[in-house]
Amino acid sequence: MYILVIDDEAIIRDWLQATLTALFPDMLEVHCASDGQEALEMLDICHYEMVFIDILMPRMNGIDFLKELNRRNTEIIPIILSSHDQFDYARECIRYGAFDYVLKYECNKNMLRNLVNRCIEERKPTMVPPASSSALMRIFSDSAEAFTAVNWSLVFPKFQAASFYCIATGECLKDDLLPFFFIGTYEERYYYLIDSIHCGNQCSRLLSFFSAAAPQCFGVSLCYKTMMKLPVSVKNAAQSWERLFYSDTNCFFDCINQVPATEYEIQTACNKYISNGRNYQATELLQNLLPIHAAVEHVKPVSVMLVKDSYLNILNSLYLCYYKKQDNLINKLDEIKRKIYDCKSFRQLISLVENLIIDDIYLLSCSNGYSEHVKKAQVYIAEYYNIVTTIGEIADYVHLNADYFSRLFKKETGHTINSYITLYKLEMAALLLRTTNRSISDVALDVNIPNISYFSKRFKEKYGLQPNQYRINHRNSYTAEDCL
Repeated sequence: MYILVIDDEAIIRDWLQATLTALFPDMLEVHCASDGQEALEMLDICHYEMVFIDILMPRMNGIDFLKELNRRNTEIIPIILSSHDQFDYARECIRYGAFDYVLKYECNKNMLRNLVNRCIEERKPTMVPPASSSALMRIFSDSAEAFTAVNWSLVFPKFQAASFYCIATGECLKDDLLPFFFIGTYEERYYYLIDSIHCGNQCSRLLSFFSAAAPQCFGVSLCYKTMMKLPVSVKNAAQSWERLFYSDTNCFFDCINQVPATEYEIQTACNKYISNGRNYQATELLQNLLPIHAAVEHVKPVSVMLVKDSYLNILNSLYLCYYKKQDNLINKLDEIKRKIYDCKSFRQLISLVENLIIDDIYLLSCSNGYSEHVKKAQVYIAEYYNIVTTIGEIADYVHLNADYFSRLFKKETGHTINSYITLYKLEMAALLLRTTNRSISDVALDVNIPNISYFSKRFKEKYGLQPNQYRINHRNSYTAEDCL
């Protein structure tokens, strides 16, 4: 447990540090700061569980420091150690979350022992590693180069190793699962260091060690020989953890199958499929997914969400073109999004996508009950819905008389051509509202309904909500400007 003593009087700092260390030699590690500002800087590189705080200090006093702790919403237990017994001071400190208010002239070894034991009892329900570590938060928010001046050996003095790996895992490891050394948590991942002496530096030995160590999954960094590289190793481990998505084992090592982190290959393959998907024969729908699968397997992007969103965009494109139950399309696409985001591995994702295409798209693309002329017109509308202006333009494309084609289209689809185009525009507008941050007016222009009042009226007729309310109700995690 790390404790920080904040006091501008060196004699008080030194006495508290020596006394606490002597009372709990194997449990506590005590650091010191001379004022609140210095203490805040130390909080950024080490996770403290208790702080002893003087009230009157230069630069930042104890009450201002308490306010900052409150703002950061940390799990640190603050204890005021003051020479002042005024009630106003005590009331202000308790207001900002002080665990206790202790007068310096009453402080002795027994009081400190009891106080620390009370704090330990207070923390017992949450003695698992905290939800976020300030040191790790700094590492992930700053560049690794920003930490070259930090002596990480002092931040984690109990970890002594000539070379080490950093490990990211989704579960807190048991205390008896040595030799893992816990350094903190960040975004629901737990980070540990391990001396390379325990598992060597060969991939086969690493795999054997981690496979036998615990049932959890591990993302493992490269091996580093200096604690100056700790920020790099932590980010390495985080990337490896993300890339477990592509692994058939419970471990992924940054030193295995290292691939330049370019996603251009994947984006190119997906864009090609989306551009041509409406023209594929049924047998090509699955066959032409293979280059995309291969690109993902080759690159193994750290951003798993990029991969999931790429496949989701493909399915959105196919369903907008082929799915017969258009009235239920929005609910169907939302259901597909949830299923894709729930996938825990790349194999599971591929299986889901291919099964959806087989079940909902494959047969419809072969025989959806429409004549070849109407199918061809639907493909044309799907490609050019936002620029097509006349029925004659589509009729010319399918080589039919405009009047005959209009009657044929209405007979087979139940919609006039103009009604079908408008409905398709509204479907695309709904997709843009759910998946982008574009303004309502920009979305209306994108689907070529420039009159915003008319657009809002027709949109409400179809979905029962104004566009803005629809976006709020169906908001998803996309931030891209364009999904298709």
